[in-house]
Amino acid sequence: MTVYIKLETLDRRHKGHNRFKFRVYFEGPIAERAPKFIEVRNDLWACYGPSSERDVYIPGSAVSNQWAWHTEEYSSRRNFYLYLKGDEEASYFKLKWM
Repeated sequence: MTVYIKLETLDRRHKGHNRFKFRVYFEGPIAERAPKFIEVRNDLWACYGPSSERDVYIPGSAVSNQWAWHTEEYSSRRNFYLYLKGDEEASYFKLKWM
């Protein structure tokens, strides 16, 4: 099986909509989703610099405000998300990963 990567536009229903325009969602078996999530997260780290969990971001800190990640550890599916600030970051992501 393969991992499917989906890019979705955030709206008021989604957490993080006040800071980010897009969210990346990974679908597939956990044994394949987790390594793909880490690979993509490491790429964003290399491209935009260090970031943090979505809910840990502190304005004015040294971490990038262009992206963040979130893992739902208590979900029965263990979901992995990446958050992208705007169109520029989404364009880079689409060119590289989709």
